[in-house]
Amino acid sequence: IVEKFIVGGVYRITLVDHKVAAVCMREAPNVVGDGINTIAELIKIKNKHPWRGEAHQKNFTLHKITTDESAKAFLAKQGLDMESILPKGIKVYLRNKIILKCGADIQDKTDEIHPDNIALCQKISRLCETSLIGLDFICQDISQPHHRQECAVLEANSLPYIDMHHYPATGKPRNVASLIMDYVLENFC
Repeated sequence: IVEKFIVGGVYRITLVDHKVAAVCMREAPNVVGDGINTIAELIKIKNKHPWRGEAHQKNFTLHKITTDESAKAFLAKQGLDMESILPKGIKVYLRNKIILKCGADIQDKTDEIHPDNIALCQKISRLCETSLIGLDFICQDISQPHHRQECAVLEANSLPYIDMHHYPATGKPRNVASLIMDYVLENFC
């Protein structure tokens, strides 16, 4: 098999000195219904968060959800449009791809990762012989062991984008930059 489709969430697991520093799940742009507001209004409300900038703005990890023709077409495939009112608690996606510049969410999952998944990531980190690595991992549930579900490591990044750990849409921010600085000061100064 050259390529295989695996259902699940896409996680970034960042390791510093072969230890898991932070875990986040990246999720396609979405809104959650409240039974009152339209999808357009829910997007407007979500876009007001101070950590969300315009797609072209620098120094933002989270971006405003874009409502272009692609998003409208994706909604239409679900039988919805921008004026649809979602029932309370129902989540709807505006794209089928996780694109940060289009308003994707980042959720901290550091406290949820299963110990077996941590051990797998540490092994990969050592195999790559690098003290800083970001692993992109897909699985159905990060809190369950990798050997009990279909999963895959999508890629290993030697210069991982760590901002997503500092500014998640939900969950606890993780100061990965500080861990990297501590590692450098302890080992190279």
